Amino acid sequence: EYFLIQKLTGWTLAEHPFQVVRSMLLLTNIPVIILILLLLSRIVEKLGASDWGRITVMAMASFGTFLTTFAVVLNNHLIAAACVMVAFYAAVNVWIDGKRETRWVLIASLFSALAMAIDLPAGLLLGVLGLGFLYTLPRATLLVGVPVVVAVVGVAVGTNYMAHRTVLPPYAYRTAGQDWQAGNWYVYDYQVGSRVISSYWKTDAESMVSRSKIDRGEANRSEYIFHSLIGHHGLFSLTPMWLLSLAGMMAMLVRRVTPSLRSLGAVILLVSLGCLTFYFSLAEEARNYGGMTSGPRWFFWLIPLWLVALIPAADWSAVNRRRKVAILLLLFFSVLSASYPTWNPWTQPWLYDAASHFDWLQK
Repeated sequence: EYFLIQKLTGWTLAEHPFQVVRSMLLLTNIPVIILILLLLSRIVEKLGASDWGRITVMAMASFGTFLTTFAVVLNNHLIAAACVMVAFYAAVNVWIDGKRETRWVLIASLFSALAMAIDLPAGLLLGVLGLGFLYTLPRATLLVGVPVVVAVVGVAVGTNYMAHRTVLPPYAYRTAGQDWQAGNWYVYDYQVGSRVISSYWKTDAESMVSRSKIDRGEANRSEYIFHSLIGHHGLFSLTPMWLLSLAGMMAMLVRRVTPSLRSLGAVILLVSLGCLTFYFSLAEEARNYGGMTSGPRWFFWLIPLWLVALIPAADWSAVNRRRKVAILLLLFFSVLSASYPTWNPWTQPWLYDAASHFDWLQK
């Protein structure tokens, strides 16, 4: 994008940063958001049983998730979420509508592999969808799906090698060695004029003190799990509508409806549990909730799946006024969390700021 903008307009990041960055935001994030909402609306129309439920899910998608919060900055999570949405849309066409054309295997394979290349933990979705498609359409999966995945992985690894002369991502070089020359790419110094600037990620005692508390990592794993779920960076405390998505997953698995939603519910549940387990098992320094950010951004790529899981619960709330009021309250606080950062999503969540204000956090 930058190459094309520079050649067509003559703008450069050095001399025209506002024009270049805003143009890239418009060209990238707006089409991606539209794609997510468009495909979700088709799934909602297909699986939803009430107008109230359909409107509720689309309102949540439009205003209540951190994908819209991060639409004002260039980031990989929004792109990965769009890839997840496309791949899952293909799965819905195969497992719910019974379509058996090879193109759906191609789409699911391509976009689930792209999601992994853009946001590595999304490889969980690739694995689970791959097994499901292998069971449903074994021939097409082996002859079309597998080569497509191999091609995407090859491009991802190849471009990484071109950039870094290694097939491993930079994160793999975060702990080994004492500095970047000895293997730790996150420990370095560089000079600008007479000023020497040191890496923010140095691990000596003085550097660790200068880091924000979030970036030092949560020492207590139990506290990390607590705050990741229902605490100051909690999935359910910041976005309480996901409680209904959890209920929706269970409904998909146990409700006897036609067509059966069990395959969709199983994929969403398995991928979600796998992602949570992975991040909750990380070492102390990596237990940072996604860093200085307005929400638990490690889980943003899962948002399209959770929006689909919300459909049965939204329909459940349509039958009486009390349930509607309850779901509107959950939606209100979800929208509040997504809207709180305004123009800069790289800020702490409102729950974290509130806890800091009342001195509830451990120093």
